[in-house]
Amino acid sequence: MNFTFQVRLNLIVRFDYLTELIGMETFTNTLMPIIVQLASDRKWRVRLGIMDYLLLLAEKFGEKFFTEETVLLCLSWLIDHSYAIRLAAVINISKLAAIFGHEWTRDKLIPNILELAADKNYLHRMICIQTLMSLSEVIDPGLTKEKLVPCVLQMSQDKVPNVRFKVAQSLCNLGKKMDRAMLENTFKPVLQKFIQDPDNDVQYFAKETAESLDIEL
Repeated sequence: MNFTFQVRLNLIVRFDYLTELIGMETFTNTLMPIIVQLASDRKWRVRLGIMDYLLLLAEKFGEKFFTEETVLLCLSWLIDHSYAIRLAAVINISKLAAIFGHEWTRDKLIPNILELAADKNYLHRMICIQTLMSLSEVIDPGLTKEKLVPCVLQMSQDKVPNVRFKVAQSLCNLGKKMDRAMLENTFKPVLQKFIQDPDNDVQYFAKETAESLDIEL
């Protein structure tokens, strides 16, 4: 699609009007292929515009619009080469979780996000943790305990210091949703290991998290 940058942005702005005009079924058959193509546009602002537009459609049309292809499209932005897009994707996914609720998030989002924990690229593993932190703010604490916490704890063994200190940070966030027994029996041993970590940043964030959660190391 050989549009200029501004034309591509203007097209995104008009998508909302077009959706209202032609209806959901026609939109899916006609405009969705264009959206998929623009979702990988070389200009990050175009990709961001598509991301925002899909969120608008989620609010307007609900789960029926979010096919497996659409979900995977949203998740693909978590490993975008642009840091700005990756961060925006984290926020976008949490908003989708808030819109569609507990079961949809458990079945459609979380399994795909957890796969990033084993990604070869450490930046992708870090964005996995960041996404889990963000999700924990909008999902049920029980789901956080069941699905998110085990993944983060497993990543505490990561060989890359940046991933480990991200784990230490995330334990502070996730720990606020947990009971005291969980903190003492599960979080504390990891933090105790982290304060002996050879990396200074890992040590620092472990101490910060322990203090925030009132865990005595």
